[in-house]
Amino acid sequence: MAPKSLPVEEKSAQNNNGATIQESHTGYGDGQVSRKVTGARWFIVNLAVLSATFLAKFYGQVNNKLLYLSALLIFEVGSVVIASAQSIDGLLIARAVAGLGGSGIYVGTLNILTAMTTPAERNQYLNFVGIAWSLGTILGPVVGGAFADSSATWRWAFYLNICIAGLTTPACIWTCPSCPTFIF
Repeated sequence: MAPKSLPVEEKSAQNNNGATIQESHTGYGDGQVSRKVTGARWFIVNLAVLSATFLAKFYGQVNNKLLYLSALLIFEVGSVVIASAQSIDGLLIARAVAGLGGSGIYVGTLNILTAMTTPAERNQYLNFVGIAWSLGTILGPVVGGAFADSSATWRWAFYLNICIAGLTTPACIWTCPSCPTFIF
């Protein structure tokens, strides 16, 4: 026997940024809420998701080194704003900015490694990129959770990005090639 269909209660609310958030309650008593994001937040989320597509095109037409360092700067500015955000809206917008910079760093890494290696050794170096991404995916939440539980607070997980960039940016400036190379 099929379960009886319960009415769906929907509410819409508009926040101070003009974004409309719609909530639907199923009425089954399970406490589940489905949300739809519209307005400016929808645009920011889609921009962050599709940014790697746009950046791949730029890497084929612009100096690799300058675009990579620009993406690094965008990521670090986003990290600073995230760490110092005083509202959830500021945090979300800064997270989208940092995501744009992060996708530029990833696509740039692939292009720069392609320019610096021969076809025979390229797979090995691209595997190192995959290993680093995997470790970051696993260790990122662990390190962030450790900061959140400590007296340092979660903000230091993002301030740590600035310290790492300060140590590694000189190596990027001195070793990255400047020619445009397009792999996609």
